[in-house]
Amino acid sequence: MSKPIILAYHSINDRRKDSLSVSTENFRWQIEYYLNKGYRTITLEDYHQKKYSEEQKILIITFDDGYADNYTHAFPILKKLNCTAQIFLTVDFIDTDNTFWWDRDKIIDGNTIDFLTLSLPQINEMRDYGINFGSHTLSHPMLTQINVKNAKHEIRESKRKLEELLDCEISVFCYPHGDLNEEIINLVSKAGYKNAVVTTENPLFKNSQFCLERFGVYNETSKVKFYLKNKKIFRLLNEVLHGKHSAKK
Repeated sequence: MSKPIILAYHSINDRRKDSLSVSTENFRWQIEYYLNKGYRTITLEDYHQKKYSEEQKILIITFDDGYADNYTHAFPILKKLNCTAQIFLTVDFIDTDNTFWWDRDKIIDGNTIDFLTLSLPQINEMRDYGINFGSHTLSHPMLTQINVKNAKHEIRESKRKLEELLDCEISVFCYPHGDLNEEIINLVSKAGYKNAVVTTENPLFKNSQFCLERFGVYNETSKVKFYLKNKKIFRLLNEVLHGKHSAKK
């Protein structure tokens, strides 16, 4: 079986127009595109436990950060299409009115409703349906830019807190900002996670269960760009370009 297609979203929202948001209409047709091609949605936990047949075409829908609109806008569409998904939570933002630092210049007239994060009741309702949750750390730092002790705390404590809140094992991790190196990957592995995802594949860690490649979907992702993400030639070109970029560094 070929590798699963893993899509990476953040906010699903018709009022937001920034890069991290995708409209409900676009989100719906993007998922329907794969469903019409015979893909089945599973979670990363399902993938780790191999809860699929080798003949199936697999789609994994992921959301980073834990925006409340994952519940208010994406969840109704997922239910209507009979799909599951994976949401990576920034733990210290759960059940708060706090907004991420990158959203603060987008808030107009003090209205933060489109930038809020998930509440615990919303998370539990989605969990009951079959949505899976993973860690996106406690506070969303650049893990390679803080000291190892703090990085270890962000990785381990977010897992512990989520397991306490949700009363279940948290086995998947997402690196904030896609920021990682070998030391960070080792911390994730030693913390007890089973796999982790990145949006831009790093050739140094290719084929690692802790660097599962995703395709980012953003406000500016046109239909042409979205279709190309599913083409093998596009993936190969992306690898070549990324490899050259990494070599320059």
